Amino acid sequence: MSTFVLHNPTNRVLDLAQLNEQDFILISSMRGQIHHGDRVLLCQEAAASDGKGAEMYIKQRNGRYFAAHFPGSACTQIHEIT
Repeated sequence: MSTFVLHNPTNRVLDLAQLNEQDFILISSMRGQIHHGDRVLLCQEAAASDGKGAEMYIKQRNGRYFAAHFPGSACTQIHEIT
């Protein structure tokens, strides 16, 4: 499982498993702000395979943040943000 995403607004590839403090704040602050079609966060594993279903959004569960694919994506992996 890859933990790399493209953050389109800054055109940077980020590793969700190894974010620095500034990037963690950036990514976690997007919870509830990303909608399907915005193409803000793109899973690099899904983008490399067929480009479809690469879009992700941020969710929070039990005080922890995760990047998840929108429904309908062939990739169903949920990536923990650390």
